[in-house]
Amino acid sequence: MNGDGVWWSYSPLLNSTADASLDKPTIVGEFPANAIDTGTNLSGLLNGIYNNGYAGAWTWSYAAVDGNGNWSDSKSAMTAFNQAHQGQTAVTFATCSNHLYLPSIIK
Repeated sequence: MNGDGVWWSYSPLLNSTADASLDKPTIVGEFPANAIDTGTNLSGLLNGIYNNGYAGAWTWSYAAVDGNGNWSDSKSAMTAFNQAHQGQTAVTFATCSNHLYLPSIIK
């Protein structure tokens, strides 16, 4: 979670999309799948990111290439979050009916 290494001042847990003046959907990527050194658990990270207005998030890493966990560390929390927020997280063919590549939509 990018920051200054002391106060984590850039953390999406401390800065909402409104605080950062973000005017497009913003996804938070590559935070520890095991939530190591974040001061909370993975459910806390996901809910904090969601409550601060971010459009999505994903963890690092899927394959445990370092000490930040893997899919088995994040699967339960990600599944619970997605089930709790199905209206916002469900991506179906109907929601992507214009068949445009996502960055084209966000421009």
